[in-house]
Amino acid sequence: MSNPIVRVILILVGIVFLKSNGNHREVLATRTANRRVRDCPQDEKEWRKASKRLNCSDDAFSSVNRYHCLPADNLTTLIEFCYKRTRLQVIRGLCMVFIERIDIVNHYRCSKFNEGCPNTRYYSDEMYKFPACLEINPTQRCYKAEASCQQSTRVITDVQNTTLSTVGDDTKLREVLATRTANRRVRDCPQDEKEWRKASKRLNCSDDAFSSVNRYHCLPADNLTTLIEFCYKRTRVLVIDGLCMVFIEGRDIVNPYKCSKFKEGCPNRWYFTDEMYKFPACLEIDPTQRCYKAEASCQQSTRFKTDDPNTTLSTLGNYVSYSSATGWSFTKLRKFRRYVVLRILTS
Repeated sequence: MSNPIVRVILILVGIVFLKSNGNHREVLATRTANRRVRDCPQDEKEWRKASKRLNCSDDAFSSVNRYHCLPADNLTTLIEFCYKRTRLQVIRGLCMVFIERIDIVNHYRCSKFNEGCPNTRYYSDEMYKFPACLEINPTQRCYKAEASCQQSTRVITDVQNTTLSTVGDDTKLREVLATRTANRRVRDCPQDEKEWRKASKRLNCSDDAFSSVNRYHCLPADNLTTLIEFCYKRTRVLVIDGLCMVFIEGRDIVNPYKCSKFKEGCPNRWYFTDEMYKFPACLEIDPTQRCYKAEASCQQSTRFKTDDPNTTLSTLGNYVSYSSATGWSFTKLRKFRRYVVLRILTS
């Protein structure tokens, strides 16, 4: 182990680290200073100016520390940053987004765009070539190029036992505003009426059978990363079949989630939002993959992390996959990495 070349080779090979999760590809970015911006640069010249301002790399032969400006994964804002890891080579049909809380660059399928979805391969630091991937509606949290974004409407109401209903094939997503209240993140929601009532009493929510306000609720967060319990200060909602309910904590909004892709457990009848325990599948989420466990795509999804230069996102059938040169499994790579570290430390 005295040969420095051997040590360098072992270090480079040992840092390859693959991990499964999600129906997408991810690349880890080290913690960096991120800035929320109203607009991203619209052309190469402005992109380079922004890169210089943030002191990102301008080396044409380097694929790391490149300037990026992308929408947040929840499509509420645009974020610019120097991407400390390898830039991505992205296939057509995908835009890119940034999951800020875990510093992950990820993709978004833009097949539903009216126009502007990338039709060629590109690098993630060339997002300015496809302006539609940078034009979002922060309020509706969608891309402006999506027809559903342009047609969607949101209604805030406080009518007694408000109803979520459909007209034709369009679902009117009615949102009910909740006043600021103490919300608690929980590992599990109550599974039956008895436990639900106990939790309601614990939070001092209303137990009046004739009152439809201040009722106990326990719902997934809208990004499906956690479960939240709270007393709902406004009118409970009467929900139609085919919808679960989620809670947008940052705006205190109760909102529906279409569960048509559930393998089973999607509500098949109307119910009130404070009766979510009647449909356990609407409360069972995978916080890591950020999906409902009842969704087939949630069970089949995989995620990867890599430092491979100019990594390429590619699709096989309905899946996005990583073409690894090693062909090694995650377990084998992890064991090898430990072996490399031990050899280096003992050399």
